[in-house]
Amino acid sequence: MLDFPFLMVQRKCERQIAMNIEVPPKMGPANGTVSIVGCGRHATNKLAGTIELKPAQK
Repeated sequence: MLDFPFLMVQRKCERQIAMNIEVPPKMGPANGTVSIVGCGRHATNKLAGTIELKPAQK
């Protein structure tokens, strides 16, 4: 689980992003969920979605 704040420079406000990512035992794509709150978005109205991380191509 990754959970950290980030600053939205254009809107001059702070958000909180939380990612729950399933990392495979061998190098390959990792999938998970993401939720974002802040900048006027209350915790009861999270922006939710999915995330996929892929290894860089060499």
